[in-house]
Amino acid sequence: MKTLIRRTLALFMVSVSCSGMANTSLAHFPWIVPPERGSQQFEIMFSEDFEPYDSTVLEKIANEKVFAYSADGIATEVSLKLVDEKLVGELPLGKATVLLEMPFTWGMFKPGGQAFLLRYRAMSILDVAAASQVDLKEHESFGPKILLSEKQTVATFQSSPLADATIKLIGSQEAELKTNAQGQADWSYQNASGLVGLMTNSSVKEHGDWNGETYESIKCYSTLSIRMPHDAASEKSMSSNGSDKNAVARPASEFAPLPVTITSFGATKFDNKIYIFGGHLGDAHSYSTSLQSNQLLELDLAEPSSQWQVVSESDRLQGHVMLAHDGKLIRIGGFSARNADGQPHDLHSTDAVMTFDLATKQWSSLPSLPEARSSHDAILMGDTIYVVGGWKLDDPNSQSWHEAAYKMDLSADKLAWQPIANPPFQRRALSLAVLGDRIVAIGGMQNQGEISKATVYYDPMSDSWSEGPELIGEGKMIGFGTAAISGDDKIIVNCIDGSIQQLVTGSDRWELVGKTADARFFQELVEVDSNRLVSIGGANMESGKFRDLEVIDLSKKNP
Repeated sequence: MKTLIRRTLALFMVSVSCSGMANTSLAHFPWIVPPERGSQQFEIMFSEDFEPYDSTVLEKIANEKVFAYSADGIATEVSLKLVDEKLVGELPLGKATVLLEMPFTWGMFKPGGQAFLLRYRAMSILDVAAASQVDLKEHESFGPKILLSEKQTVATFQSSPLADATIKLIGSQEAELKTNAQGQADWSYQNASGLVGLMTNSSVKEHGDWNGETYESIKCYSTLSIRMPHDAASEKSMSSNGSDKNAVARPASEFAPLPVTITSFGATKFDNKIYIFGGHLGDAHSYSTSLQSNQLLELDLAEPSSQWQVVSESDRLQGHVMLAHDGKLIRIGGFSARNADGQPHDLHSTDAVMTFDLATKQWSSLPSLPEARSSHDAILMGDTIYVVGGWKLDDPNSQSWHEAAYKMDLSADKLAWQPIANPPFQRRALSLAVLGDRIVAIGGMQNQGEISKATVYYDPMSDSWSEGPELIGEGKMIGFGTAAISGDDKIIVNCIDGSIQQLVTGSDRWELVGKTADARFFQELVEVDSNRLVSIGGANMESGKFRDLEVIDLSKKNP
């Protein structure tokens, strides 16, 4: 993590000249590190910047509350927990979180006999525009508030501007700025990239008692963090409706680009045609009915000039799976957003299993899943569908991670879902592939919030699970939102870092066989021919979403 942070961090420290804050290079402060794209987990750090520090300090603040604000200003209390010497919390699922806040009192200090009370106010912005409308007066006595806009940064304390403050930019940008009488500094968050932190402080003369001791003043320190998912150019052109403006420009592909930018959709191939259904059209953590696709699209690989065609429309859905079997497409599970744009999230997983007959162009129902499920994966092995992983969303604030897995034999006289042995894990955003006579479950997010690089085998003959080799890669996100595809004697996985990894029958380790030009996650892989795959859709944390299809030539190994 240290290497990643040093590469992406631009730390901006705001110091008020009259505050008497000395030797700031040795000081440590609380930071709320916002979730990475696709994750609900944030982390609390107590350090000079975003580097890990003494974990015993985290134990002291582990019982403090974090407030998650939605766009309507409603705050939800979030509890923290220590996991592997990290202090973490989960964003509530009921409403989209636009800002996180953690106000707390540290205690008394008596340097030189002058007693003061020390307070902290850590904040993190997940949606700049919406966060600027949230009223944060309840905790304003804990420290200054820092607001961001397209053109400037504004610092206030107890509803008054922090005027004539020195703003020091530390990291990739070295500069000192001054706030004006309105507390404004000419720096825009749109000039930054990666993880950004700002820090400011102020003092007030106030007498009081703390645990039986008297203090003469209060010193208040505030931190603010924001994770920039796009560079400045793509942020300015980003659109929330999945239009061309939200796409990353790539060299022309031999196949037509998608008509919209999507993630978390279903894709499959039948009769030399690619089919995709549904998907998420908006930005990360932003869900509404209009930001979910309801279209079934088709691309004819046999026609060089072929464009994507709308074959049918159905439910608005994402986080589902689509398979092809015997001239029909099969859609399994997923979730839908029942809320309008800008309204609190109202997300619900479905147990529906639908089939689309490519000859008649009609949808019909198959037996429903035993429980509603999304963010899972499914695979065909012969005539049998296997469904593994995922969770059930049922707002408000309800999520249940699935322990059970199921199969359904499509050749049976009476179709029904049957349980298989419970997997030795609970994960979502995983992928499945068939390797020989076994199924491989790859990566995913665990129910504790950590990302897994593990692979696990399932043997249908013995109805048992066994441990497999870990994916290659140092990044902690390697196993999140992968795309996998089955070959005759191998499986191919495309990971979030762009790596193309191969696991061959009989091997006990993954092999790096290439790298995509675009590092994507929540994309789909579809076979073009025996040597080529195509990567469709998906997103990149830094550069946004993709419309262009990238062809992966497996005959050209280039690790």
